[in-house]
Amino acid sequence: MTQHINNIEERWVDTFLRGLQDEITIKDSYPLLRIDDTLDALNGSQWFSTLDLKSGYWQIEIEPEDKEKTAFTTGQGLWQFKVMPFGLCNAPATFERLMETVLRGLTSKACLVYHDDNVIVGRTFEEHLNNIRKVFHRNYKKLTSS
Repeated sequence: MTQHINNIEERWVDTFLRGLQDEITIKDSYPLLRIDDTLDALNGSQWFSTLDLKSGYWQIEIEPEDKEKTAFTTGQGLWQFKVMPFGLCNAPATFERLMETVLRGLTSKACLVYHDDNVIVGRTFEEHLNNIRKVFHRNYKKLTSS
């Protein structure tokens, strides 16, 4: 969306999308990290950094043929999303899959992913800095290749 939506319209759009998706969406149950696996991966690390990707869902463009499925009207006209909006039932699974794809190859001893949050770890300060560089490089490559 290119125009700011006020809170009332935002709630309406969210309610509309939730109702619509229940009727036409095949649910995607992509697995998230298990807490015990996460704690095991953190074992031995001494250094930690977290990244919270701002408005992460908006980094995913909607396919042109699917944009009309997000169409809605307000007093200001007919709108459709160009990027994945918050509130779609499959948005978390789609974003989790993207993040795991972007960071594929980095072991859980370097980075853990949970939705738009990345935890970068290292046993030493040097290893931690190296892991931060790797994660930043992967995210940069994804953002500049889109």
